[in-house]
Amino acid sequence: MIIDDVLELFIKRVPELESEFKVSLKENLIDEKDGLYVIWGMGMMPCIITAIKNKANENQLTRIFDFFEEMATSEEDVKGLLMYSTLEKLGDEKEIFKLAVPFMGKQTRRLLDRVETFLGR
Repeated sequence: MIIDDVLELFIKRVPELESEFKVSLKENLIDEKDGLYVIWGMGMMPCIITAIKNKANENQLTRIFDFFEEMATSEEDVKGLLMYSTLEKLGDEKEIFKLAVPFMGKQTRRLLDRVETFLGR
């Protein structure tokens, strides 16, 4: 996976978040000029966090976290997006963190541990 394909691939794997994602972009006044970190962090992550918080069906959560595992084994730019626009946000709320960890693969969890250690949490 390369950084330029992340968003498109994610929407293909978890298409049920696409409409909520578009609303999130519109509400936050985000467009393609804002860059992938902003689009992902402020556009897609609220949708993912809502899915986790609402305990979306297990299949959907499994697909989300399988995608994260693929990101964790991709090029450095993709890993950076995962670490700083995804895992860091998941660790911000203890409730979300506890719900998310069981779905994480080995490499995702390894990167999460690095992020949490760096942040002193």
